[in-house]
Amino acid sequence: MAEYFPGLRFGETLEKFLDRKVRPDTMFLNSCGEVINTVVRLIHQHPIYSIKEVIKGGSLGKGTAVKDHSDVDLLVVINNFRKIDDLREQLPKIISSFAEYLLAAVRGETIRIKIIKQTLYTLQFQVCCVEDGDWFDVDFLPIIDVINPLDVRRSLEIVYNKMEEEYYNRNYYAKCVARQQVDFVKRVPSRAKDLIRLFKYWNYTEDDDLSSFCIELLVIHIWQKKGSPNNFDMAPMMYDVAYQISFFKEITIAFDDFYSSVNFITKLERSPPYVLDPANPFYNAAPEMGVNGDYSQVEERGRMLLDNLGHAMAEHFPGMHIGETLEKFLDRKVRPDTSFLNSCREVINTVVRLIHHHPDFSIKEVIKGGSLGKGTAVRGNSDVDLLVVVNNYRNVNDLRENMEGIISSFNRYLLAAVKNESIEIEIIGQTPFTLRFKLCCADRDCWFDVDLLPVINVIDPSNVCRSLQMVYDTMNKESYNKDYYSKCLAKQQVDFVKRVSSRAKDVIRLLKYWNYNENVGLSSFCIELMVIHVWQKKDSPDNFDLQPMIYDIVYLISFFKETTITFNDYYKPDHFTTKLTPPYILDPANPFNDAAPHRSVKGDYSRIQERGQKLLDNLRPGSKELVQAVTIREPTTTRLNSKLHDKDEIFSSRHRKDDSISIVPEATPGRSGLWTALGVGAAITGGLLAAFAIHKITTKEDESDSD
Repeated sequence: MAEYFPGLRFGETLEKFLDRKVRPDTMFLNSCGEVINTVVRLIHQHPIYSIKEVIKGGSLGKGTAVKDHSDVDLLVVINNFRKIDDLREQLPKIISSFAEYLLAAVRGETIRIKIIKQTLYTLQFQVCCVEDGDWFDVDFLPIIDVINPLDVRRSLEIVYNKMEEEYYNRNYYAKCVARQQVDFVKRVPSRAKDLIRLFKYWNYTEDDDLSSFCIELLVIHIWQKKGSPNNFDMAPMMYDVAYQISFFKEITIAFDDFYSSVNFITKLERSPPYVLDPANPFYNAAPEMGVNGDYSQVEERGRMLLDNLGHAMAEHFPGMHIGETLEKFLDRKVRPDTSFLNSCREVINTVVRLIHHHPDFSIKEVIKGGSLGKGTAVRGNSDVDLLVVVNNYRNVNDLRENMEGIISSFNRYLLAAVKNESIEIEIIGQTPFTLRFKLCCADRDCWFDVDLLPVINVIDPSNVCRSLQMVYDTMNKESYNKDYYSKCLAKQQVDFVKRVSSRAKDVIRLLKYWNYNENVGLSSFCIELMVIHVWQKKDSPDNFDLQPMIYDIVYLISFFKETTITFNDYYKPDHFTTKLTPPYILDPANPFNDAAPHRSVKGDYSRIQERGQKLLDNLRPGSKELVQAVTIREPTTTRLNSKLHDKDEIFSSRHRKDDSISIVPEATPGRSGLWTALGVGAAITGGLLAAFAIHKITTKEDESDSD
């Protein structure tokens, strides 16, 4: 699967990824909460300034913090000043006073403080709890109360007029309306905040030029366009946000919560791109890219993310959502639902009962095969084979001579018999070996395909191996009867698939689903045998991790032309493969039946291999051995994965300011070119040796299977 977020594991849900990699852990948040509350308490106790309240903003205050990237803005509302001019004149003194005061005040507390710097509007420092030593950034912003809580809209209108008239005071007013900015983000639901976290995480790892506040507004804009839902599917929402970023130069985002955006866009002659602060119409959160406005890097990274998201959404099994587990995908899209299966079972049992009541034929048993009979049905693609064991004929010659009459008789009989039953039947046609029809329950419009195959019993249950050997010998001699004997061996074929574990059947379902949707060109039986082959190579486990199993099967498909699969349950394969050339996938019950799609593709397996390679690319990384082998073929991919891994390590180690404060991270030592060269050389050598070893092991295993 394409790695659309660095560090996201195959099959890992976004919920688990958020917990493991993105959301700050609860212990850290609790520690931050205690430290912040201590600082707030100390601020309120300042001996000179009267504090009305301290508003908590930043990523911690708004609830959008990302692991290792947490900060808080403390908006300190001071009662000592009534006008913005007074605040502006006294601000340097206020900030210096609080810097000195806090350094002294924390000495009696269980926290530590480290002053970073003073700016024109803020005191920037770091704090941590003495016990755990987790530092995070704080912006201390002295402001005054300029908003009447009884008439917020009118108060803001007055402030905006002042900001327009008094350009020199605009930034001071901007800090005083930060409460509305904080509240705007705080009130979105936790699901939307998780989406914000994911894009912040991506922004940090990609070292993009978007501010955290810009990302918050981009996500909230899309979320509001989707109806502001409390809960939603992440995949389409993520895709739409990434789409915005990929055309960032054309972006125009504004909100009307606190002002009429159209008025200010016109008045200020805004041109794209702009992402207007919902509380401050004079502030554009879109990054400034110089005179030429070159947003190509932002857009390029957005397109890369868009491609990866689309790749994951569209190609890692069609219809699978980003972060959706294979188990949930199987339930939602692949496995037939229980009510459908129950309905099918009732209808099939009714038809089996009717078959046993045929007036002209004595029926020993009806064996249920096909995808419904074997337990490998896929939603929307279900069928059943009914192998009708007729007692009236003693040998295959008699069966062959009477087959057309048997099939015609069952055709007429079933059409008449179902009239008294609560099922419907629709005859499709007859072949030399089968009657094909569709069935459905009368009260449920769910049709499925049925093949009725008259057969005779050619196997002695007391000596199955001996009976089968005699049948194979006869098939070899009587080519005109070979296909009729084949149908009579279908019971062994059905049992071979039925007895595999339910987990293996889920893998079969997934690859059948992929085969149908991608028009790969493999038969369902071929897929069943390929899955069982790999499953047996892995010691036929009842339970296993789906990903490496799927990967190894798809690896076979991607090199389909070289595939050679046999089974020794009922015969010795080497007796029948001496004249065969790859690819071949022999029916475990019938050595004369090759399940590989030779006729349908006319010897050209390129489409099958291309579809397999495409899915293989989406599924990496897979089982360790096969990845090593593929690594030799694709050194470019290996280098890319290495870069992503390196970037992930750097990301987890650095600390970066959430929004306006820029904390320069410690320099990451560069890798020595010599050691890099040696590492690459060792990796290639190791990969070659691994691939050679795999080839030898595989050859040995194939040889042992043939004995």
